[in-house]
Amino acid sequence: MNGGIADPWSDPGLGLALEYRPVPALGVEAGLIRYDDILGAQRERAHTAVQGSAIGYLVPRSPVRPYALAGLTWQGRNVHDTYFDGEEYGLYQNERAAWGPHAGLGVEFGLGQRWVIDLEGRVIGYLNHAGTDPSLPGALQTTLAIGHRF
Repeated sequence: MNGGIADPWSDPGLGLALEYRPVPALGVEAGLIRYDDILGAQRERAHTAVQGSAIGYLVPRSPVRPYALAGLTWQGRNVHDTYFDGEEYGLYQNERAAWGPHAGLGVEFGLGQRWVIDLEGRVIGYLNHAGTDPSLPGALQTTLAIGHRF
């Protein structure tokens, strides 16, 4: 997300993802992540992302498992923040949900039989981005996750 051409932001988030692997090399994942600008004096940005992905693992039986994923993201937004476009300041307000496809790469590190650490990056392209909206028509999402297999 971007508040203006020269004023990007990045907010921390916390979420939950559930993945089902019918075979070791392929998985389907549903996730929910809440992002909030908890470091600001007042709440200016809050986002809730709901995502569904298909995941393909390159070496599924290795302790280090690189993967690629693709899917869809729906993101509820509640933004009331100032931005600087390189020339002047403005107030960006948006409570309109954004949605679109995402794609990404990641690597999962196995820690024994049940636990994993996961590093991932996704690019999201919003298909319903309004031409008058000063934010970017997409987002970069990075995650660090701890997972448990059942």
